Amino acid sequence: MRKLHQTQTPTINLTPILGLVAILIPLLLMAYLPHALAVIDTEVPAICGGCTVEDEPPLIVPKVQISRTGITLDQVVVEPGAAPRQTELPCAHTCKSAADYDWSGMQDALARTRAETNGNGGVTIIVADDVSYEVLVDTMDACRERLHTDGTREPLYPHPTLDAAG
Repeated sequence: MRKLHQTQTPTINLTPILGLVAILIPLLLMAYLPHALAVIDTEVPAICGGCTVEDEPPLIVPKVQISRTGITLDQVVVEPGAAPRQTELPCAHTCKSAADYDWSGMQDALARTRAETNGNGGVTIIVADDVSYEVLVDTMDACRERLHTDGTREPLYPHPTLDAAG
């Protein structure tokens, strides 16, 4: 009588490999350092021999703070010929929508600041936590350019940046 030969499939014990993976994954994650980005502020020396960097007026970057009580502007020229300072444009009551803010007053101050100071085209926008996204978008649009009644557009600060409140 003949015996039937049964083939056995070998089993692989994966327990030691899984233990090794469980140990190596956290170690590899801790060893990984993400790329760190840094900005280094430098001033390039002047090309001409008699030029100095001190001759240039200081760089002015206006700050626009939006809250439920209104708009606070910092580093803006409020009156022609005056030095940049802080001013407030309050709402009549609590600002509930974008229509409640004094956008024209803000744009007047930003236009005057841009015309009378040395700037890089940047403005910093700081928005309180309780302000809606619609108001943030309208603030960025109002800082970029002003639309006059005759249809012409006046560029103000084309590169707004956001900052954290507090």
